[in-house]
Amino acid sequence: MSDSLLLDSILDKSASFFCVLESNGKIVSINTRLARLIGNKSREALVGLMITDGVEITVELKSFFNTVVSAINDSSISERIIQPVHRASEKPLWIQFDISRIHSANYGLCTFLSGSDISDEILARREAEQKAHERSSFLVRMGHELRTPLNTVLGYAQLLQGLEGLSPVAKEYAATILSNENSLMHLLNDVLEFSKFEAGQTTPIM
Repeated sequence: MSDSLLLDSILDKSASFFCVLESNGKIVSINTRLARLIGNKSREALVGLMITDGVEITVELKSFFNTVVSAINDSSISERIIQPVHRASEKPLWIQFDISRIHSANYGLCTFLSGSDISDEILARREAEQKAHERSSFLVRMGHELRTPLNTVLGYAQLLQGLEGLSPVAKEYAATILSNENSLMHLLNDVLEFSKFEAGQTTPIM
């Protein structure tokens, strides 16, 4: 087996997406996984074609490769791009493409793209964010529910403290209720503000 065939075989066994593009966007090399993703074709059928002509599955990938090709010569594209891919009747993919420039004796300046499927990581992150949002929203709702009885207790304690003829012991009890009630309300307000911030309902005051 020649070195080129061995390399192609190794790339086809990989779980990643690989391709090499000439400066005009023509495909020099592509592995089977990426070939199937962009056009459901064999890699042999795609080599030599313009990458944008080979994309048949999604508009997102065509737009992505148009951006890559247009930025090949001026190196203005980011070195890492996360690209979503939505396919009919299939789960969406999120692919992290690492982009680098290489020089070939036969093709000159080329662009090498290496993509990894990070869908599980993206979904896990979104699920964690959703749970955090739900937790914060729950705390905000519970905080409002707690404020009503706390304000009631605070109001009655204030009325009690203002009564005439109240014994010193009773006044002391009322003062203790007011002091602790105010501390509790301040604590609850802090929790509510933090929960609102987590839920995206407010911004922190610096």
